[in-house]
Amino acid sequence: MLEKPNELCNHPQNEVSIMLNYHLFFISFLVSAIANAQCDGLKGNKTILKTWKAEYCDYFNADSTKTKFISADSVLIYYLSDSDNESNLTMPCCYYLATKYAKTELRKNVRFLYKKLEKEDSLSFSKAQRHWETYYDAETDFINGAFIAYANFTKYGLGREIMIDDSARVYQMIKDRILTIKSYIELTSQDEDGNFLR
Repeated sequence: MLEKPNELCNHPQNEVSIMLNYHLFFISFLVSAIANAQCDGLKGNKTILKTWKAEYCDYFNADSTKTKFISADSVLIYYLSDSDNESNLTMPCCYYLATKYAKTELRKNVRFLYKKLEKEDSLSFSKAQRHWETYYDAETDFINGAFIAYANFTKYGLGREIMIDDSARVYQMIKDRILTIKSYIELTSQDEDGNFLR
């Protein structure tokens, strides 16, 4: 026998799910609010703005001929290259600020790709993008809840240095998506001979 909608809502399992969603939302909101407060006023190194790609490769010991960049990388290295930002407290802020910029960059690339796609492909991509956003939100909620700590240690006994690694993971997820979207844009900008269209 089918249960009434209000009976479904009263199930303990549904209540646990609702409470878990509220808990994850609260954690994400709290982490974001604290990060905003802690990262406000962070200074960067203006001297590297013209040579940021070289500075990025030097900082991360990356091969300049193989490294793929996004615009947000310039924001990241702008903050990371300032010697005042080399602590376990300020380095996550560098990634946090770069991630905010990367989200804007991602939205711009997504909008541009929509304009290039045919209607049927646009609907298919919209579904794919929504699924990616769901994955990103769930993954960042997990990282923030389990490993991002603003005390001296996370719940698993790891120190603040783990915040740097996890902040970098969150940034990298968006960077990878931007690079994927850019590759789609390139594919929609070529003719049958592989020449780029204007």
